[in-house]
Amino acid sequence: MSKKKNTESVNKNKEEGFVPSNEAVPFEEDINPFDDFVDPFGDEVIPVEFTECEEEEEDYLDLLDEYTIRKTRQWLKETSFKEFRDAICEEVRGQEEVEDVLLCIHNYLECIVNKRKHNNHTLIAAPSGCGKSATFHAVRKYFAKKIPTLIIHRCDISNITETGYRGSDPASIIEPLFKSEKRDGIGIIFMDEFDKKLIPSMDSNGIDNNLAVQNQILTMVEGCDVYGTGKGTPSGQCVNTEKTLFIGMGSFDSIRKSRKEKSEQEKKTIGFGSEEKGAYSHFQPITREDILRIGSTNELMGRFPVLINFHPLPDKIILEVINIQKDKVAENFGVDIVISKELQEEMLKEANGPFGCREFYNTIFTTTLKGQKYLMLHDKKPKDYRIILKPDNQYSIKRIHKTSRKESDSENESE
Repeated sequence: MSKKKNTESVNKNKEEGFVPSNEAVPFEEDINPFDDFVDPFGDEVIPVEFTECEEEEEDYLDLLDEYTIRKTRQWLKETSFKEFRDAICEEVRGQEEVEDVLLCIHNYLECIVNKRKHNNHTLIAAPSGCGKSATFHAVRKYFAKKIPTLIIHRCDISNITETGYRGSDPASIIEPLFKSEKRDGIGIIFMDEFDKKLIPSMDSNGIDNNLAVQNQILTMVEGCDVYGTGKGTPSGQCVNTEKTLFIGMGSFDSIRKSRKEKSEQEKKTIGFGSEEKGAYSHFQPITREDILRIGSTNELMGRFPVLINFHPLPDKIILEVINIQKDKVAENFGVDIVISKELQEEMLKEANGPFGCREFYNTIFTTTLKGQKYLMLHDKKPKDYRIILKPDNQYSIKRIHKTSRKESDSENESE
C-alpha cells in the first residue's frame, strides 16, 4: 500500500469520526485483510486502520471479543435448548447422555453473556467408539455456523509434560486461544485422553511427572493468566482462562480393566453368590471414587462438578453406523457391498466392547479390498459385481444385473 493511499484512508477516517492515536504509518503489505469489520447486528461498517501503534491493535481485539459475545447473545435469544439438542443429536445418535453435555455448554454460554462466573467444567467417561469424538465434532460443526468466532478445540493431553520438560507443555492445551488473539479466553476446550494424565508416571528419581501436569491443568481450569512459552504458543502472550470451558474426555480403560480382572478372580471363588459378585459390564459407570483411586488429586476432581457416563449403543443405532461405514467404503471402491448376517451379528457383539464402533470401517474396508483385488486381477468390472462380506475377512462375489442394482438395499437384509 502506498504512502499516498494510506494517507487518504486516514483522512477519510477523520471525516467519519475515527481518528487513529498516531498519524498514518505506511504499510509494506499490499492488502490488509482487516480493512473493514462488519457489525452483524447493524448496518454500520467500522473502519479499522492498522498501524504499528499498540492501542489500535487493542481496539481491534476488543471488537473481536465483543463480536463473539454479541453473536452468542443473539444465538441464545433465537435458539431454544431443544433446537440445539435436536441439531446435535442428528449427528450423535442413540446417546441420550449427550444432552447433559449440551446443557453444560448452554449454561456456560449464558454465564458468559450475563457476565456470571461459570462452573460447568465436565468429565465424559465412555469406552472407545460410543460417541465422545462424535460429540466434539458435532458441537464444533454446529457452532462454526452459528457463532464462527467461538473457539471449539480438542487437544490430546496424553503427550503433555510439565513446563520446562521435553514435549508439549500445558499451555498448548489452549493453543487456539493464543492464535486467535482472544484475550478473554472465551472458548470450549475438549481435553481428550484426560484419564491418561491421572495415572502416576514415575521418573528415575521416583517423582510422579503426571502429578505436576495435573497441578498445572488445575490452575488453568480454576482460571488464571496463561503465558505462551514459545513451544507451540507465542512466547510472552497471555490468555486468561476464567471464561474458558474445559471438558475432559476419557475411556478410563485402566479402571475397566481392573474391574474385569477382579470379576474374573471372583468367579473362581467357590461359594454361594460368587456368580453374582463376579458379574462384569464394560459400561459399568465410572465414579469419582474410581478416578481418585487411579491417581487423580481431590483438587482437580473438585473442579469438575459434572461427571457423565455414556451408555452402550442400542442395536438399531449400531446397524445405522454399520450401514454408514459400508456406504463410505462402497463409494470409495465403486462397488456394491453386502454385509452377511454372520458378520453383522459379530459386529453387534463387538460394538459395545473395548473398541466400540471404531473398527467397523477398517473391517469393511480390509475385506472389500480383498474382493476388489480379485476382480481387478481377473479383469472384472467392479460395478458389475457385488462383494458379500463375511466374518474373518472372508468374502464371496456375485455378478449383478443393472435391473437388480436398485434392490441391493433389500438384499443386504436377506443375505
